[in-house]
Amino acid sequence: MDRECLNRARSKVMRNLLTLKPSSQSFTTHYLGRADVDGAINFMKEIFFDEHCSFAFKVNILQKVLTKGAAYLNPKLADKKSDGVHSLKTLANNRNKFAHCGPALEIKRAGSTIKITPHPNKVDQTLDFDEALQSFTTLQPKVLEWLQTVKKDLDAFVAKK
Repeated sequence: MDRECLNRARSKVMRNLLTLKPSSQSFTTHYLGRADVDGAINFMKEIFFDEHCSFAFKVNILQKVLTKGAAYLNPKLADKKSDGVHSLKTLANNRNKFAHCGPALEIKRAGSTIKITPHPNKVDQTLDFDEALQSFTTLQPKVLEWLQTVKKDLDAFVAKK
């Protein structure tokens, strides 16, 4: 993948991951209930919207909420809970590859120079950005649909409390 294509792919992955942010509002009402609306809003502003509140942290909270609340989830959704969380983590890992891997290293061998980006987990291999982009692009719409269903189920449960 040439530098221009890589830059476009990086932008696409970063932009599309933003659509997958787990619902902070659902988390907050799950833990705090609806009684203290101002407290819940302040909690969301100060915790979930803080620049240090990572995507991984929100995914871990989602996993805990889904584990505790499996009884009130749509049964089809509860069965897919671990698949959905795993898929979110896979997308985040792909995003991190685009955000943090590179620039390409220049290696001179036998009079020629090649550019490679080492794979972050497999040091003897190069990172295939085309494969990472394809994986992200294929998985992202499925995860978005799953997250929308999770949010609907969580909101419906919280509304009953």
